[in-house]
Amino acid sequence: RRGYATVPGAFCPGHSHWLKVLMDPYILLLAGVGVLILLMAWLPMVLRELPLSLPMFCVAFGFVAFGLSSGNTPHPQDHPEITERLTEIVVIIALTGAGLKLDRPFGWRTWAMTWRLLAIAMPLSILGIALVGH
Repeated sequence: RRGYATVPGAFCPGHSHWLKVLMDPYILLLAGVGVLILLMAWLPMVLRELPLSLPMFCVAFGFVAFGLSSGNTPHPQDHPEITERLTEIVVIIALTGAGLKLDRPFGWRTWAMTWRLLAIAMPLSILGIALVGH
């Protein structure tokens, strides 16, 4: 084939190498992070008038994506380390999104609801989840 790269492993139309590159877990991770960054920048402007947030959208997207799969979905108990890391990432993204939405000046009165959530609701939630997990 004239005009195409002759480097081993280079992209050539008609070959299936590009599919292997696209299915590489690292490439998929980078693409997913890129899409998430685009969503974090673009989606809040679109959802401004709706009672939705980026974490809610991502959870709904994951639900739909796994619901449309052919039934060959991974079970969290089969891969506990990956499940733990993905859960941590989801929590970090959700907390970052919530933190970025805080647009009040710092003060005891303006942050009264936040202090109650941190001092009462969060410890009770952690305790309840720990009890259910135990």
